[in-house]
Amino acid sequence: MVIAYKMNVWLGRWMAFASAVSIFGQFSAGLAPTARVIWAMANGTDGSPQYLPRFIGWSWQRHTGTIRPLGAIIFCGVVTAAMSALPFVFLIQVCCISPS
Repeated sequence: MVIAYKMNVWLGRWMAFASAVSIFGQFSAGLAPTARVIWAMANGTDGSPQYLPRFIGWSWQRHTGTIRPLGAIIFCGVVTAAMSALPFVFLIQVCCISPS
């Protein structure tokens, strides 16, 4: 990206924009299955208990029957943004704690 920016300013900006869109797409693909699980835990449908607050279970349903778990997607995005502000060493320590 630095080489593209040195070649031409608009080319560098276009590369930065394209990489941001690509990273957002990869993040969304990984977020979708997690958001569905969190949405199901907040809904408590089909006789299962409700483990999370109701606002996380907010969803939007199209006329075709496809359900989009908007509350869970927003919740996952906020948690991910908050965790990205933490130091990397702290995140490694939290993720690598093994129960003894």
